[in-house]
Amino acid sequence: MPRLVLIDGSSYLYRAFHALPPLSNADGEPTGALFGVVNMLRATLNEQPDCAAFVVDAPGPTFPNAMYTDYKANRPPMPDELRAQVQPMSEIVQALGFPMSLIDAVEARHLLAQPAMRAPAPRRQATIPSRRTASRRARRPWTHRRCGAPSRTHSGSRPPHTASASPLHPRAERSII
Repeated sequence: MPRLVLIDGSSYLYRAFHALPPLSNADGEPTGALFGVVNMLRATLNEQPDCAAFVVDAPGPTFPNAMYTDYKANRPPMPDELRAQVQPMSEIVQALGFPMSLIDAVEARHLLAQPAMRAPAPRRQATIPSRRTASRRARRPWTHRRCGAPSRTHSGSRPPHTASASPLHPRAERSII
């Protein structure tokens, strides 16, 4: 069965930034998050998926900001050391051959749900290596969610979550694959 891996690049970047010590290159530019993202992507490539996509958050406000005035109101702004690694991360991801996707005003987690939900069970297995809640909502019996442990299918003991709990921007309806 062909396997599709949908990567929440923004989540990867934040996870790597907070998990690793501050690293920098000879010019003093921060590189710790880049190191972590590359290692996670190498692990994905070693699994030899049939296809993969790397989705990132669009810069600036997103559609939930317009819907909910307090959306992420208590979240601190992105640290400058992390912001400096966003563009290099994009270049590295493209150099590794991962297709990248972003849609203005849409977060990566909202984009991930669409192709995962549309992956028909008999034809494709979708894996979302993420810890984000929206990724859990996108689960189906043929959809895997990996959090550092081996992928597991839904046990069937209760119905999987649906993406309907998370509103989708109309432009997110397009398939990213």
